[in-house]
Parts: sequence; C-alpha cells; structure tokens
Amino acid sequence: MKHKPQPTIVFLTDIPAPASGDQELIVISDEDKKAYREAIVKPSASLLAYPSDFSDPEIQAGSIAYHPIFGTISYRSWWRFSTAQFMADLKAAEENPNIYGHLIHVDSGGGDAFGLHEAFELVRDLKKPCVAVIESCGGSAGYYLAAAADKVYASAEFSMVGCIGIASVIVDDSEYWEKSGVKFRTLVSNYSPLKNKVFHDAEEGKTKEYVERYLDPMALQFINDVKSVRPSVSEAAQQGDTFYTQEAIAAGLIDGKKSVDDVLDEMLSEAAAAIEKQHIEQITPSVDINTLNFN
Repeated sequence: MKHKPQPTIVFLTDIPAPASGDQELIVISDEDKKAYREAIVKPSASLLAYPSDFSDPEIQAGSIAYHPIFGTISYRSWWRFSTAQFMADLKAAEENPNIYGHLIHVDSGGGDAFGLHEAFELVRDLKKPCVAVIESCGGSAGYYLAAAADKVYASAEFSMVGCIGIASVIVDDSEYWEKSGVKFRTLVSNYSPLKNKVFHDAEEGKTKEYVERYLDPMALQFINDVKSVRPSVSEAAQQGDTFYTQEAIAAGLIDGKKSVDDVLDEMLSEAAAAIEKQHIEQITPSVDINTLNFN
C-alpha cells in the first residue's frame, strides 16, 4: 500500500521547510493568509501569536501582544528571529489601542549584537505593561532583549540566564586550504593601508586592537543598559557569568520564577480589569445630581 504524503502548509512570506518524500507543500496566497491565521488565533482568546496582526484594528480589546524570541538572533532574517522585525512589532502593538500589553517569550542563547541597544531602549520606553519570560535559556542577546521589560521571570528551576557581554569568533581555515592546494592573496590599494587592517591582524593572532575597538564598546553598552534598569545586578553577572534560576534571582537578573501561562493569565486579568474600569468611568456621571439646585 502506497504511503499517502502528509500536507505541510507554507505561507508565501515564510521560508518553506525542506520537502521530503512524505511531504506535499500546499502554498497559500497572501490574500488567504490572514483569514487562515485568524482562524487559528481566535480559539486562543486574546493571545496574539502573529506579529503581522498587531496593527489590525479589529483585534479584540484587551489583547496581549505575544513576542516569541526563539533560537539564534539576527538583525534581519526571513527564517530566524529578527531584531528589526521585533522592533517593528513592538511599535505596531504599542500604537494599537486594543492591545493592553506585551509578553516577550525568550528561549535563545544569543546571536547578532547589532540593533540590540536600540531594541532594549524601545522595550524600556514602552508605555504599555511588558513582561518577559525566559524558558530554557535567556543568554547574551536573548537576555538583552528581555532585560528592559517591567518584570523578567524564568519559567523553570533550571532555566539559564545571563551571559552578559560580547564575543567574536575568528575561524582560521588557512591550513585546510593550503592542504587543498588553494592560496589566497589579498591585494590592497596603496591609498588604503588601513583597509581591514584590524581584522587581518586579528586573524594573524594580534587581537588587542580588535577587542578594544570593536568588542569592548558594545560590551560596556550592554552592561550599562542592564545596570540602568537593574542597578542591583551583581559583578559576576556583569562580567558574563550564566546562572540557573535561583542564582539569577540572587544576581539581580530576573524577578522570580513564573510560567508563560501564569504570566499570560495575570496580564489578561489585568487587561479585563482595566477595560471594566474604563467602562465604569465612562458611564459614571461627571456631576453629582444631589448637589444640583433646581430652584
């Protein structure tokens, strides 16, 4: 009996998963995408799982903007988490009056450093409530994006938190290419003696200038940003150490231990209370009729 291929739904704006012999790709147009995603989102009450919907005026009042930060962080990417898209999503959700607050869900050990300071400032300056929850790991860039939230929690006893700092990896594959019979020669104009000099020096083992000029300034900004919102953060945390949940609490990196579901329930309850309060204020008379004189 021939095995029937299982369909996989792929959006045109997403990177398609590699098709195997057991998969049949069904491509849905952009016109159908929104309706399909809304059908998925509606059963989950006010949880917004798709950033493209954050500016939708038909979003239910009291909704929570859900920002997942999973895997390797990139500044711009179609298939990985994108810091640039994250900032756009934050702005869209912040401007939508039907969205009550932001939930940042982190499970990432880090990634690209570019844009993190700007994203940190954006999270820090949000007017709406913002809570971050770190799952298995919130390290380096992952922690940077969560640190400025109003509250930061770890979801489990052995969540890993911290790793503040900047690192760079230089791969020396010259020996491999030499053994393969390939030689590279870089020619630089006489008018450009400093072109990529610091990087070439680092490749040759002379790393002092590279570290001081390119890594130290970003690391110092990272440390100062965290200290600006978490002044009690420990020296060990500032120097790049990574901690399990209880140690991370003691080090001043996070505020406690809470699951994503618990945080979401709390935020939805707060949103419902805020809507009810606003409704009561709207129907409450602005003048006490008992003080009026009808003579």
